[in-house]
Amino acid sequence: SLDKTLREHGYHSLISCYGANHGLERDNLHFLISNGIDGLIYAPEDLTADEFYELTANCNIPVVQIDRMIQGVVSDAVLVNNTDAAHQAVSCLIRKGHSRVAMITGPKSVLTAKERQIGYLKAISDHGLIYDDALFISDQNDFATGHRGFDALMKLEDKPTAVFTTNHNITMGFLTAAREQGLRIPEDVDIFGFDCVDICSMMRPPLPVVHQPEVEIGQLAAEYMIQRLEGYTGDPRVVKLKCKLNI
Repeated sequence: SLDKTLREHGYHSLISCYGANHGLERDNLHFLISNGIDGLIYAPEDLTADEFYELTANCNIPVVQIDRMIQGVVSDAVLVNNTDAAHQAVSCLIRKGHSRVAMITGPKSVLTAKERQIGYLKAISDHGLIYDDALFISDQNDFATGHRGFDALMKLEDKPTAVFTTNHNITMGFLTAAREQGLRIPEDVDIFGFDCVDICSMMRPPLPVVHQPEVEIGQLAAEYMIQRLEGYTGDPRVVKLKCKLNI
């Protein structure tokens, strides 16, 4: 929807991927800016505000941050309410009778991981449970984190009975490790995923998952960008869209 909206207004989009590679993120951003882009729709990963402003110092282009924001970088932004989504997901697991609910999430330096951790902690507190640091795992947003996270949690003397995984790749790593160990889901360990609707819906029974409004994010980000390119000079707009829980 982002590309479609831009094309309808005569703009073309270039996609640059960098994952959690800090050097590649810097290099790609520098490359795009050096080649005269008109605007930047940006999902920041690991840059500081100082680094971002250093890289963009010699250009005057509109910026729309999506999914997450760099603290100290002021721009339009289209985000989701990660805290609320995590709170709802973990609360759902607790209401099913789970009192030992673990969480496997991304690096604490990333805004989305911080917000989802806040939602997790709030759900634990709201339901009168005691936080156990052994049940909280934070690492890279990748398959290995989910796989290692499963192994670490299942080695605990007091194992969790449910896990909230906050990234598609983490969820896939966790599910793979569970299958390798012959554990049944949700009978042996329950799971609530995030952004892996296709896989979770194919499971039998289907697994609950947080679904981000991807189409709405892309369309709104494109609209904000087009408005800036066409001369809008109002204050930065920061919107947080609501996620849907597929239960």
